[in-house]
Amino acid sequence: MYIIPFMKKNRNTAILIFIAFTGTMGFGIISPILPLYVRSMGATGVMVGLVSSVFMLSRALTSLFSGNFLRKMKIDRGRSIKIFSPFMAVLPAAYALIPVYGYIITLRFIHGLVNGIVWPSAQYLTIKSSGKGKEARIMSLYYIFGNVGGFLSKLLLPVFILMLGNYMHISENQQYPFLFMIASIFMTIPVISSFFLIDEKVSLRSSGENLKNNKTMSISTIILLSAALLGGAILTTSNSILILYLKEHFGSTLKDISFILFFTNIISFPFIYIISHIVDKGNERFILPVIFVLTFIATTILSIAGSISAVIFSLILMYIGLKSFRPVLRVLINRDNENFNNLIGYINAIENIGSIIGPLIAGFIYDKFTNQLSSFGIYGSLMLLSYLFYFIRKITAKND
Repeated sequence: MYIIPFMKKNRNTAILIFIAFTGTMGFGIISPILPLYVRSMGATGVMVGLVSSVFMLSRALTSLFSGNFLRKMKIDRGRSIKIFSPFMAVLPAAYALIPVYGYIITLRFIHGLVNGIVWPSAQYLTIKSSGKGKEARIMSLYYIFGNVGGFLSKLLLPVFILMLGNYMHISENQQYPFLFMIASIFMTIPVISSFFLIDEKVSLRSSGENLKNNKTMSISTIILLSAALLGGAILTTSNSILILYLKEHFGSTLKDISFILFFTNIISFPFIYIISHIVDKGNERFILPVIFVLTFIATTILSIAGSISAVIFSLILMYIGLKSFRPVLRVLINRDNENFNNLIGYINAIENIGSIIGPLIAGFIYDKFTNQLSSFGIYGSLMLLSYLFYFIRKITAKND
């Protein structure tokens, strides 16, 4: 009963959360099938990996410069979603038009560029359209529904494949165009939804962002961004190297691994909202150390985990810490800086860079060292160290 009144009072916020939910569903369908698609063309392992890397790099680039680009083009964040989200709907279907690797890489690069504009814009508007004192909770709902959309896509994908194969008698290699088209249909829903966003005229000046100071960044913000880099590294490593570890050391099947990741993520959702609620009440000084200590404990346990139960326990703690940090990070940086329009892009870019670098370093450690998951302990320790620097900076700033 609460949801309908909330949607009526918070139209833009509800639409943006719905965009995150349906957009992630479409993206979640593409992610697992695209590597298989290019592999079916005869792509090598490196070429398959490049498909993901090109996307992440181009997304990081546009995230980094999207604020300045949109301002120079005199396009506000709301209009940017309406202008660029249609490309996100068209591109999945376009992957199937020409089964040539170079063509796919080019489209993947363009897809990353568009993503780097649309999602930072959606996050910026979500915070700016939230009522004062509700920003963290609204952002947590944005991420929770985005995660739910991702999970649903993983559940629906086998159903679509089963329908195409068993009922329509379409062979596996011929299913890709249909699956890309389904992803495009899902991505069309955010496009349509974006046109119902109310133009709130959130300009740089009206939101308190001073154009003359748009290049300034506080030291505490730089420290938080370094933590975001490490957070991105940890989360992506848990979805890559950890999966490999579970399969090779515990003999876990793909079904087992999927259940572990699903179960540990779902458990974290209520805690993410509770932590965001505490931050909205102005108690971030108490909750930030909890987030970082939880992450440190979780990554330490994970780096020496000798059983499935230890892995599950550490993942629950880690997801509570890191997935709470993502909305909280954006709210804190919005509060501490006048140039949030640019910084929302920096946050996304740095998290993307972490998601590229993290698994590479973790993969090297996995191959070369006896303690194959020690990368988690390293990342977690560095995150805790970043909080100590943040805490010291806040104390010294008060005394100045």
